[in-house]
Amino acid sequence: MRTARRSVRGLLHLGVMSTSARPWLLATLVAVTLGALPQDQLQCEQAISHLHDCCTLHEANVCGDGCNPVTLSLEESGCIRDMDCDEIEAADICGRIEQLSLSAQATLDAGAPREAVCP
Repeated sequence: MRTARRSVRGLLHLGVMSTSARPWLLATLVAVTLGALPQDQLQCEQAISHLHDCCTLHEANVCGDGCNPVTLSLEESGCIRDMDCDEIEAADICGRIEQLSLSAQATLDAGAPREAVCP
């Protein structure tokens, strides 16, 4: 555990990650360490963390919270993580995530299919 803490601390302090990704990484690491995140939610949180590196998100409530389901599929989360910031901006992924965040519950309640976030 002590070595893991040093490794994470080293990543955070050596500038390997952007400042905006640091809180998300810490939250994810704590949750994974405690066994609190299912795989789809973990992948979603990592994708949203990557988006925070690329653009400003005002609404990004798509990763579930224990009561609400994870809205992004594993495929969409992987697709977002694999894109670079220029591709994310060109495809308006952040805008799509915000729109999905605002309409996710209504779409789920209606049982209607939704447009894919990641092309």
